[in-house]
Amino acid sequence: MSVASITLGQVRAAATPGVRPSRLSRIVCPPLGLLAMLLVLTPQSMFNELPRFLVVWGTFAITLVLGLIGYAAAKEAGLNPWTTPVALNAAYYFIRYGWGTVATEYWEDYPWETNPLLRMNFHRFGVWENLPGGCHLILVFGMGFMMGSVLAMRRRTLLPRFQWPLSPARLQMMLMLYAPFAIFINSYLQFHLPLSIRYLVTIFGSFVYPTTVLASYWLFSARESKERMRWGLFLGFIVLASIPVGLMSGQMAHMMLPMLMAVLGYIVARGTIPWKAIVLGAPVLFFVILPFAGIYKAAGAHIEKMDNRLEFSLWKYRVSSYRALAELSLERTVMRFAGSNMPSVFSWFYPKVYPFEAGKTMQIEASMMVPRSMWEDKGYGAFDLNRYTAKVGMVEYEGNTTALFDAVSEYYINFGLAGCFVLSIVHGYYWQAMFRWLTTRVHVLLGTVIVLVLLSQNEDLVGLGLLSAVHLKVIPVWLLLFYFFSRSNKHAIAT
Repeated sequence: MSVASITLGQVRAAATPGVRPSRLSRIVCPPLGLLAMLLVLTPQSMFNELPRFLVVWGTFAITLVLGLIGYAAAKEAGLNPWTTPVALNAAYYFIRYGWGTVATEYWEDYPWETNPLLRMNFHRFGVWENLPGGCHLILVFGMGFMMGSVLAMRRRTLLPRFQWPLSPARLQMMLMLYAPFAIFINSYLQFHLPLSIRYLVTIFGSFVYPTTVLASYWLFSARESKERMRWGLFLGFIVLASIPVGLMSGQMAHMMLPMLMAVLGYIVARGTIPWKAIVLGAPVLFFVILPFAGIYKAAGAHIEKMDNRLEFSLWKYRVSSYRALAELSLERTVMRFAGSNMPSVFSWFYPKVYPFEAGKTMQIEASMMVPRSMWEDKGYGAFDLNRYTAKVGMVEYEGNTTALFDAVSEYYINFGLAGCFVLSIVHGYYWQAMFRWLTTRVHVLLGTVIVLVLLSQNEDLVGLGLLSAVHLKVIPVWLLLFYFFSRSNKHAIAT
């Protein structure tokens, strides 16, 4: 038996959902539901009159508890918390909205020296002033989000089985052959295609990300030095070759994504985060990668050519002090992932200034699922949704920046607090149910990889409309690629 088939069996033993039925939902769902309903019935004006210290730190504490519940739910079901949506989403929700609320509150108190204007970042658009209203939304959504995630662990999936006799050796060979083609699409071709077909073609290029996770997985689960050498070289090639997509787009997420995929592969193989590598690499990340990414992104405002932009960014980095680099890193991390800005701003404008949208944003997102060949005159969803953030002053109507909703804000501006609570339950249920289907009815390793990649690309925690517009296209394409790349012509191989 090959190394690959052995490690596939190890993943199945360690990560198959439903190993033990979860009883946690009976304990946590009733109090969470009751508390959420009390918050839904609480007028926002009353919430704004509470002591600010109590609101900020209460949000921090409750989201932390939700994170611990997610971890406990995964452990109780016999799942790995580092690869399971119920735990990963809960942990990220705490970072983005719990820790992010505290960061928003005290951001201006940091002694900014080289970039003093950063001190006022959370005073733009009225974020700091309306933070208590944002906390109101954050708490309601978080409780429903956790309820839905835990409830999904008690139900069997009704989605059809899609399994096939899988050949690990064929899958490995085909991924090596396909990787250069995917990299070419992802790092070059997509930037030269018309918008009408760009997204469809890019799906085939984005397959480089699950490929990277699998290469890392095989590297860190290999038992022979020859295998480790082969997968180490392949992983290094696809990570380095994927970085140019970040240089072309100028987005930090695109620059960091290849390295994150390598970390995800390690987690799937070893069942834990590479703590030692993270500790040793933290100074490089904090003082080199993150500040350079910030400088490079900012340079795009006045330098179009990538070569000139890169040259300017390298010069700017060299002349910057360690203090300036540290402040840029704080802006790229703490401020970037503090997600209370949109809930705070939208909670003030809706319904005081604008009426609730009653599902209009979701209609726009539904149109994104219709192929442009069948609807030539349809708009571009990202630009249409951009108008909502422009209405509250966060971006310009004709600007190039898109600020799409997070799920908390979108559900609220459509249906108010009650609708936000109901949809948050569906939202949490969706992620955990999808994970269960892909890992039990398709394949445990391939399903885990697909879900981890999709989770990592949803750093803004967008709503179900945008998720569906993406997932209904990406998941079938990726599954078909895995099917054609790994299907064995012989009898089924036990995996």
